[in-house]
Amino acid sequence: MRLTLTPDNPAPDGAICLPVVTDDGQVLRGMVARTSKPVGTVVLLGGRADYIERYFETSRELLARRLCVAALDFRGQGGSQRPSREPMRCHVRSFASFDEDLRSFMTQVVVPNLPPPYYLLAHSTGGNIALRALLTQGWFSKAVLTAPLLDVHYRAWPLPVVQVLTWGAQAAGLGRLYLPGIRRACAVLEQSPELGLGGPTYGWLRAALNSFAMFRRLRRGTALKCPTLAVLAGLDQVVDNQASRDLERGITSFATVTIPESRHEILNETDDIRAQFFAVFDSYIGLKSDIRRT
Repeated sequence: MRLTLTPDNPAPDGAICLPVVTDDGQVLRGMVARTSKPVGTVVLLGGRADYIERYFETSRELLARRLCVAALDFRGQGGSQRPSREPMRCHVRSFASFDEDLRSFMTQVVVPNLPPPYYLLAHSTGGNIALRALLTQGWFSKAVLTAPLLDVHYRAWPLPVVQVLTWGAQAAGLGRLYLPGIRRACAVLEQSPELGLGGPTYGWLRAALNSFAMFRRLRRGTALKCPTLAVLAGLDQVVDNQASRDLERGITSFATVTIPESRHEILNETDDIRAQFFAVFDSYIGLKSDIRRT
């Protein structure tokens, strides 16, 4: 396992790759980067089709705040194990598979090797997986989620139609087919195209819909295991922000804040948007002014 470096996207200082083996035999790619005199560790989780290299800049920002970083590629994407056939097709039957990925990473890499307190920073699909863990696991002191995937924009398709289509595709054995109209967004993983991924499949969307429904079924007053902040993108065209706001009204230890001018990829936005995000992050995590980046 290796990291892909380019002149415009150098790796964080001291970053190393570590393999993670799940209980069901998947081999995942993890990255660890340490800093001197650390004040804690951030576990960094990307979204669907993401890979660790997309968050090198964010990792450097965190290291400058004297926070160690541990990042993970979920199964089927990035540098983690792919299906031997059709490696560009990320297909899962349930998000419970990702639950196992995070559990393995925490128990094999983060807790044994990196200093607490542990903070969680997760984007989009990673935010969904993070929230699933936060219902039961007490690993983290605080969590910050960017544009968490708790529902999607279905555009012209009513949700009941989407549910029937995905159920029908799965029942007919067509869950591995790509959704129509969605193409690979990676124009140029030129140096390591193997890190890229195709569009979501009917089966992946069905698994996502089941996870969305699980959150909607939570009893009012359900508490997460740590305080959690969702940073929403005001111009998001991927996730439906209303799902996060609905969750905020239904459970405790969960709040939202919106960056009005941001699009979905908050951590890869303009410098101004990123500065707004890190101002929120620093305040929420409670970093002292003398250890923030100047």
